[in-house]
Amino acid sequence: MKKYLLSFLLLGFLTPGITFAARDIACVKNAVNTRESSIISAYTKFNTSMVSALEKRKTSLSEAWSKTESSERKVARKEAFSTFKSSKKSAASTYKSDKKSAWSTYKTTVVNTCKIPEAAKEEAEKTSEEPSL
Repeated sequence: MKKYLLSFLLLGFLTPGITFAARDIACVKNAVNTRESSIISAYTKFNTSMVSALEKRKTSLSEAWSKTESSERKVARKEAFSTFKSSKKSAASTYKSDKKSAWSTYKTTVVNTCKIPEAAKEEAEKTSEEPSL
């Protein structure tokens, strides 16, 4: 968060004609806090989904290895991994979508609500580089 506020502050000092009022900085600070809270929430949801998927896989594999017939075990193991793969893909997709939404809301807020200048808008878009899963 400090990185983003610092980038806006530096942009204001280094770019002629662009100044930020205290209300602008407070608005951006609130937008950053909202964005980061949304990303934390999305990651928590992702983590919960993954733990659940792993627990289901563990249970399914345990049940598969309880079967006496080799062919039944093979089918059950394959199904356990297939179900896990689908759950993992769904969780990652939801996380990516939620994170993208948080950034989109942040950018809209910074530009439309905080009313920062065009140069700062470009800086806000540059700061959206975040590692993915």
